[in-house]
Amino acid sequence: MIALLLGGASAFGLLVWHMQRRARAPVVLSFARLLPEPKPAARPEPRFAPTLPLTSIGFWLRIAAALGALAAMLINHDVLLAQSGEAVALRIVVDVTDSMSLPEGSATRFDAAKVVIANVLDRLGPNGTLSCVEVVPVGATIGQAGALAALHPLPEGGDAGLLRATAQSASKDCQPTHVLVLTDAVQPAGDWPEGGPVLIWHQIGAPVANAGIRQVTLTAPGLSAAQAGVNFEVDVFGLDLKPGLDLAGPGGKREVPLLPDPDRPSVLQGTLPLTKAGSYLAALRDGGAYGADDVVAFTVPDLPRHQVDWRLAGWKAPANLEPGAGPDVLLVAALDQITPADLARPLLATYDGWQGGGQAQAIGAFTEDADLRAGLNLDAFEAHAPMPLQAALPPGFVPVLTDAASGRAFAARRLSPPGLIVPAPVASGDDQVTNLSLTLFFDALSALTSGGTKLADSRWQDAGGRKVALAWKESDTARALAPTPTTAIEPAPRPAKPSPLTPYLILAVLALILTERVLALWPLMQRRSRAV
Repeated sequence: MIALLLGGASAFGLLVWHMQRRARAPVVLSFARLLPEPKPAARPEPRFAPTLPLTSIGFWLRIAAALGALAAMLINHDVLLAQSGEAVALRIVVDVTDSMSLPEGSATRFDAAKVVIANVLDRLGPNGTLSCVEVVPVGATIGQAGALAALHPLPEGGDAGLLRATAQSASKDCQPTHVLVLTDAVQPAGDWPEGGPVLIWHQIGAPVANAGIRQVTLTAPGLSAAQAGVNFEVDVFGLDLKPGLDLAGPGGKREVPLLPDPDRPSVLQGTLPLTKAGSYLAALRDGGAYGADDVVAFTVPDLPRHQVDWRLAGWKAPANLEPGAGPDVLLVAALDQITPADLARPLLATYDGWQGGGQAQAIGAFTEDADLRAGLNLDAFEAHAPMPLQAALPPGFVPVLTDAASGRAFAARRLSPPGLIVPAPVASGDDQVTNLSLTLFFDALSALTSGGTKLADSRWQDAGGRKVALAWKESDTARALAPTPTTAIEPAPRPAKPSPLTPYLILAVLALILTERVLALWPLMQRRSRAV
């Protein structure tokens, strides 16, 4: 509006200026016409003056206009404009995750949420206090604000943290005074920002018991496991559920024994060995109210046994490990037989530490290394300790278990490529020494040949085959239902409204250009008025 007024005023001024009748120019005869032409100057005066026009107002106005035009192109910023009066600017955050399609009475939880929204809008609309409404759907991600009628539950899981983040986010179109969140999730703990909009967290859906498959992991074969394995975690919400689990795949259909996790009473765990690669389908029996977390499809790739280049004299490689060779294959050999080229590959090196039997020695500094200390009794180790390594450690290795007297290493580790140095195992002499040497050596070998555990590429679906991404996030349908919020949505002072800064910069540039032109034309206007 301001730009239109300014443009109209400028156009009217130009029209008035050009409608003026021009005064006749006075006839003036100069006596200089009767004199001879002057001689040309010996040195012509240069047109460019090296002195800056610092005293010229027009110069500074042009500089300011140029800087303003540059700022209008580069700056993308909003200014907050205060608004008068009181109103309700309402943001409605609607949970559209898959659990909102669960039955609630004769309809669904999502239908119940729409009824709540309709009641709120009916109460605020006739009073004229509703300045704007913004409906934002939230599933696995934040959706685009739109009409409520176009929304519906999506086949995906989500979490309450994203709902809260959406409630707190800023908005250009409708900066809220009140935020209404409609979901079947529990409100996350945490303080609401001071001075922010009024938050009304309306939880929908009566608690119902449910169990769901939380994750599937695969264990590759190694020293400790001749076969690959699949591991399941099942969450149970509700006291009366006793779910079962079946696994169907290339080996046929098998039942997976489920046992309680000792550290997490609401979690059941199950493991089965796998003999074949291929596609598998795990399905819960008696999974409770929500069905989309009961079935998981996943694929098991080929999981070959670990290869090892075994060169340790006097000992045979375990049967669970396959012979192999190459720069990426684990080398097991005596440290004094290793070449510089061997140091560039995965390595388990041994030295003669227990050949003379064990001796009482105090342990010095050590690193909490779970792989090496898994089965090692440190008291027994101190009573029958080996000789520490006398040679210097190869590059990249650092001590993880040392002798207190000399500070030399009993064992050392390298992270990349993986490597361990331990005393060589012995099979004769003192039983304590034999047991300690075998424990330390095979713990090291197991650590370097473990296939590890990784998450399977899991795809959740219900019994009918409908796929639901991240369905395990929707499993807790037995959470306590919070009381219906009693906070009234009352008018509040209108929040400041963000407005783009660019139009104001453009208006400022136009004003500077107009001022500069008026100042430049002012002397000409004065001369014309004197001539008239």
